[in-house]
Amino acid sequence: MKRFIVLLGILVFTATLNCSFAQEDGYSEKNIGGKIEKGFYLDGEKDGTWIYEQKNGYVTRVESYSKGVKQGLFMKFDRKGFVSKHDYYIDGILNGWSIEFYNTNKPKTKVKYVDGLMEGAKYTYYENGKMQEESGYKNGKKNGTSKWYNDKHKVIAIYQYKDGMFNGVNKTFHTNGNVMIEEHYADNVLDGLYREFYSTGKLKIQGNYATGKKTGEWNEYDAHGVEIKSEKFK
Repeated sequence: MKRFIVLLGILVFTATLNCSFAQEDGYSEKNIGGKIEKGFYLDGEKDGTWIYEQKNGYVTRVESYSKGVKQGLFMKFDRKGFVSKHDYYIDGILNGWSIEFYNTNKPKTKVKYVDGLMEGAKYTYYENGKMQEESGYKNGKKNGTSKWYNDKHKVIAIYQYKDGMFNGVNKTFHTNGNVMIEEHYADNVLDGLYREFYSTGKLKIQGNYATGKKTGEWNEYDAHGVEIKSEKFK
């Protein structure tokens, strides 16, 4: 009797093992946590198009593989079936546009990748479709001019970058378009002329920075242009 039980156990284990190997080559469909994932295996690796579904049949993701490596289009969908994000891979590395969407299929962010690093333009949008940010990237870091807008597409800030750090003249703006603050940076540190303005365009504060510290004479003015404060720094 004992021998029979042991033999039965071995047969069950072998059958389970064979079944599990069978799932690793050819078509596979699994229910994981109430969600269905289905696609093909080749030599134990995902190959071709894989689809992920909710219980109600709505697709949540579509992915593409070649021998276990991400290859081609990857898409995500929200609960209503709208595309929420899509990426493109070449040999497992992000390349091309990565785009995220609001639930109305309107773009939320658009970022371009080259060999897994952000390269070139990046755009961010408000839900009303207006531009929020437009920036440039090089080797995965912000470079050049970065512009920010309010939801009515008026410029609220312009920043200058080099290798991901502030470099150059940064400006923020009042709602009427006049400059609010103008400041100079070198390698992410305030360095050079600093000015603040009233919404009328009149100067409010002026001074200089040297490697992040106030230096020389700093002056403050009221809304009529009359000096109300003056300080000197070493």
